[in-house]
Amino acid sequence: MVPAASTKTINTQNINMKAETSIRFVNKSQLACLLNKSLFTIDAWIRKGMPFIKKGGQTKEWEFDVSDVCKWREDHAIATALGNIEDLGIEELKKKKLAVEVNILEIDLQERRGEIVPLKEVEQGLSHTYITIKQRLRTIPDRIVAELSSQTDEHVCRELLINEIDDALLELSQMDFDVAQAE
Repeated sequence: MVPAASTKTINTQNINMKAETSIRFVNKSQLACLLNKSLFTIDAWIRKGMPFIKKGGQTKEWEFDVSDVCKWREDHAIATALGNIEDLGIEELKKKKLAVEVNILEIDLQERRGEIVPLKEVEQGLSHTYITIKQRLRTIPDRIVAELSSQTDEHVCRELLINEIDDALLELSQMDFDVAQAE
């Protein structure tokens, strides 16, 4: 039976709460009131592993750290949203397994169709591309050193460098960087 709404009010004298302080440690009824939950829900959470400071009994009050309880509820909500496997039945696990197998088959099919590329191939292709770019740009000084050494005008030197860099970039942009080249 759920407690009546009038029993959900917080008796501030029992909590020893002042206006300027926050509630940190509470008993089971106070926790239920703070979280707007029934005592049955609090008991269910305790069975599921909700943290407490002191275990209560017939003559002892339970004691909870509100911040620990809130953190536990957050973690529990995340685990539930992500599909905590421990809480699933055998049929639900079979469905999840089937869904994963279907996803794997879909990825495999997309890969065979050429719709997606494995990450390893992309990494190899980019590595090959960067090596080619580096090699091409490093040949620039060798190609223009003689011309630059005879120049005294700064603007002419700058123009020679810009033209050579632009030529190298144009050549690189026209190359076909196929993943097969990287292997």
